[in-house]
Formats: sequence, C-alpha cells, structure tokens
Amino acid sequence: MSASSGTATKPYRVTATSLRRIDACKEQIELFEQFYPHGLTITPESAVAARDAGLDVEWFILNSPTLPPVAAIEALGWMVYTTDAARKSVVSGERILVCGESTLSIEKVEGGDVSSWGESTLSIEKVEGGVVRSCGESTLSIEKVEGGVVSSCGESTLSIEKPNTE
Repeated sequence: MSASSGTATKPYRVTATSLRRIDACKEQIELFEQFYPHGLTITPESAVAARDAGLDVEWFILNSPTLPPVAAIEALGWMVYTTDAARKSVVSGERILVCGESTLSIEKVEGGDVSSWGESTLSIEKVEGGVVRSCGESTLSIEKVEGGVVSSCGESTLSIEKPNTE
C-alpha cells in the first residue's frame, strides 16, 4: 500500500470569491468571510484550523477545480493516494482520497469515506457502508452495493454492476 505525502510548489489560496465560483452554500461563505476576510492560504495547519472553525474543508477539497496541497489534506486525517497503483482489502472508518492519475482497488468498504478525484481510477468489489464518491474526471467502478452512499459529480464516470435495489 503506498500513500503519498507531497506538497504543492506554490501557495494555494482560497477566497470568498473562489468559494462562490464552486457554488459553496451561503452559510459557509459567510462563515469563511467572518474568519478569513482576506482569504486563506491552505497549509496543513490552516486546513485544520478552518475545519475547527466550522468550515466544511472536505467539501471544498472534493469540489475544488484544482487539488489543494496533499499535506493539508493528510492533516485533516485523509490517506491520500497520488501515483502508484495500490490494493486495499477492507476500508472500515478510514478517509481515503485517490487523486491524480493513480489507481486504487478495494475489496470491501464497510464504513468511512472513500473518494476519487481528478483523473484517478477507483475499483471496489463490494460497498456495505460508508460514503463512496467520484469527482472531477475520475472513474469509479463498483461490483456490488449493499449499503452506504455512492455518488458522482462533475464529469466523473460511475458504474455499478449490482446496485442495491432494496
């Protein structure tokens, strides 16, 4: 299993205007303006502070047109896969983000949060619980869904062989 720990080469700046561009809700924009009226440069420390202030930093990461620094995402408790193909047996409570051009295969998701972003590929044999989503131009394929929440946004591709019909 290989997770990456990278950093961006230039500062990643967020402003109320950039939040409006990605359709953040009014309440989150107002809260952002209250705490960060001049914007915020995303670092591991600032990402945690923004989340602690009540901002939905994870929503921002998954809806941002460009990926914030990986180190900041990892500081929020996410395991980030960025380049290598990897395989994981069971996800049960972890927060995993597959991004870039990486590929991750998972046998079973019992809980937690698994997201694919960018041009990544995520393959899951069975979803029993948790949240699984694909964003951007990522590809998500699932063999069987028995529970949990599965969604896609943007131009992502989602295929489910055996959806839960109950």
